[in-house]
Amino acid sequence: MPDRKNIEGITSFPKPTTVKNVRSFLGIVNFYCLHIPNCSIIQKPLSALTGKNKVLVWNDDAEKAFIKLKQLLVSPQLLAYPDYNSIEPLEIHVDSSLTGAGAVLSQKQLGVVRPIAFISTSWGVTEQNYASTARELEGLRWAVKKLAPFLR
Repeated sequence: MPDRKNIEGITSFPKPTTVKNVRSFLGIVNFYCLHIPNCSIIQKPLSALTGKNKVLVWNDDAEKAFIKLKQLLVSPQLLAYPDYNSIEPLEIHVDSSLTGAGAVLSQKQLGVVRPIAFISTSWGVTEQNYASTARELEGLRWAVKKLAPFLR
């Protein structure tokens, strides 16, 4: 979670005018990605602007993603530490769509379900062509693999 002095830098971050500016902003986003649900999916329009030898062409999707990410960065969810001594199990909730998948690792602590980590990914062309059930299974496989350090 960004500290108070970093929040000012995030809120005052100007709209990117170069690919380098977009990469700088995405660097900040990626540092805090575990605190942002569906981060990869939200940032996809910005990531699409950062390819090699690309000229920045700012569009409505990029603007919406930029604004949404700035909002999420200054008000991230407070994450809990996993309690491995608890009788409450760790739970993984996964949701896959045409464009990607998001997952949250959570655990009930003191009667409240608390998020431990958020992860997300964007699908490539191959995965986008999978049937809905296959995308859901791929999302589950990916989430278990990505969250394996918490699950051992």
